[in-house]
Amino acid sequence: MNLFDLFTYFYYITLLLALASGLYRYKRLDKAARILCLLLGASAITEIIAAYAAYRYHNNIPVYSLYDLVEFLLTALYFNYTISAFRKYNTGIYVGIAGVVCGILNLVFLQPISRFNSNFLFLESTGIIVMSLTLLSELMLNRDQQELKRNPHAWFALIFALFWSVTFLNWPLYDYFALHIKNGSFIIGYSMLAENIAMYGGITAVFLFYPRIQT
Repeated sequence: MNLFDLFTYFYYITLLLALASGLYRYKRLDKAARILCLLLGASAITEIIAAYAAYRYHNNIPVYSLYDLVEFLLTALYFNYTISAFRKYNTGIYVGIAGVVCGILNLVFLQPISRFNSNFLFLESTGIIVMSLTLLSELMLNRDQQELKRNPHAWFALIFALFWSVTFLNWPLYDYFALHIKNGSFIIGYSMLAENIAMYGGITAVFLFYPRIQT
């Protein structure tokens, strides 16, 4: 087993820990945080199916292409119940549905399901970053510093904003590293695994400290 495989297994462990911590606190969570638990469950199921597809068919890109649509829809639903303007007009629901429609059109007309879904990922990352910053700005304007620290959704929004910003940066760097740097694709691969480990580790911490944060 090489170092990359160890990183991959550690990523799986942190994902499962995030899901387990969310389920452990499930009764104390609000609707938005419960949607986040559903997103974690979908992520875990996707990784299982993707691992099987990679072993059986040597190609798991279609699995992730479909999961991206689910991921964006659930993330938009999460922000629908955390951003006040979204909650008032159910904007997150419309954003999620519109994103899924755009993703399906992209798979049908532009990028086949067996190819890396870069067009939709660009849309997804941009949308999630914008929604994350919108929630953070709203919370900072309406709460003092202590209240902000004790709001779990402020931490979730910060995690989303950082994760998708770094992911957004990795895509243009991937081709450069792959073409101009020895083992460059592995460097980006390690970077993406580290991003996911940090994100799920952060979500796990917020769930575990959920009652204390709200106190």
